[in-house]
Amino acid sequence: MRKFAITNPAFTGEIYILYNENGLLVNLDATETNCIDVHIQWILRHIPPVITEKVSEELGQFIAPTKCSLVEVPMDSSFDTFWNIYKMPYNKKRAEQAFKNLTQRERVLCINSVKSYDKYLQRVGWQNKQHPSTYITTKNFLTDLNKIS
Repeated sequence: MRKFAITNPAFTGEIYILYNENGLLVNLDATETNCIDVHIQWILRHIPPVITEKVSEELGQFIAPTKCSLVEVPMDSSFDTFWNIYKMPYNKKRAEQAFKNLTQRERVLCINSVKSYDKYLQRVGWQNKQHPSTYITTKNFLTDLNKIS
């Protein structure tokens, strides 16, 4: 997986784009910006849906006509990253062992899914957050929570 951050003087914060291991665009996250819809729509119309080994050239062409800056963000797939993002300090040792049993791809997915999981819990309002080890061992991070109401 490859993650990139887009910044622009027209908005604060960063827009994150994520490509999977096949180079397919799988996520665009503008939740931590004050970016207006017009900018997001432009990005969606112009961003390469697939990147190849020529990623610098492909994304360079995408960014060229704008005042945007684009940098690749290293994918930290460590347990500590998950633990800090999940924000439920319960049975760390069990959660860490479960995390070690995941593949590298699953670790990245697990970390990247926490934000949408938290939003899902806010949306439904009645469900408690799972213990970290349960969230990992049941692989709930593979569920598309945007399709569940």
